[in-house]
Amino acid sequence: MSNNLTLNVLGDSYSTPNVCVSPSNSFWGLAAKDLGADKIVNYSHRGFSFDAVLHILINETFNFADDYFFIGVPPLHRYIAHSNNIKKNYIAKQFDANYAIEEIPIHSLDNTQPFTFAEQFENDREGVDRFSKEWLDVQSLEKIFLLHQYLTAIKARFLILNLSVPIACQDMWPAGKSVMAKVRDLDECVLFDNTYQSVNVDDQIKPVDFNQHGWMGHHGTAGNLNWYTKVVKPKMLELNWINNA
Repeated sequence: MSNNLTLNVLGDSYSTPNVCVSPSNSFWGLAAKDLGADKIVNYSHRGFSFDAVLHILINETFNFADDYFFIGVPPLHRYIAHSNNIKKNYIAKQFDANYAIEEIPIHSLDNTQPFTFAEQFENDREGVDRFSKEWLDVQSLEKIFLLHQYLTAIKARFLILNLSVPIACQDMWPAGKSVMAKVRDLDECVLFDNTYQSVNVDDQIKPVDFNQHGWMGHHGTAGNLNWYTKVVKPKMLELNWINNA
């Protein structure tokens, strides 16, 4: 790695270092090698929601002018809660050219904890009755669209990558068709197909922990290389981050 270039990685367990794959063999490690990056800073954690990812992007300090960003989209039914009673600390892992690790506190997430819809509302009949996955998808896509517009305006180099199952593109539904049409056409977004999960399902490459999590599990070297080769690297070429040489 060289050129004083940093790749920032945000997401959940699918992009967390050493979850079923070594950093150098992960899709983001493969990307860093092709980019010629000399530093990777990975902010991913198990159970993170997209709101946690967004919170980090807004509140931590980044060099948007020069760095590259992989912004992972976790399963959308997750959220993050804040309470002074939550005593939990998060760290980012910074890797140098030899993958030596330096830990960096993520202070903007102090006193927070990830949750899922089921954990919070399973005994709340009114909450369950009013929950709509489709509406949650729309709200999340609106956040993604606004994030894309902001990052584009400041000329950041970024990819917003769905790490879970594809988001259903319901472009005939009045409540969602406008934002879905907008986001579907964004070159920097992979959301509705060709996700980390779906590409490997299509190619029947099983996650390393398939016996525990099924097709929602975490991939090793083969699954990471497959998705990187078929989806992530072509996007990097399309955006002129790298060339074929």
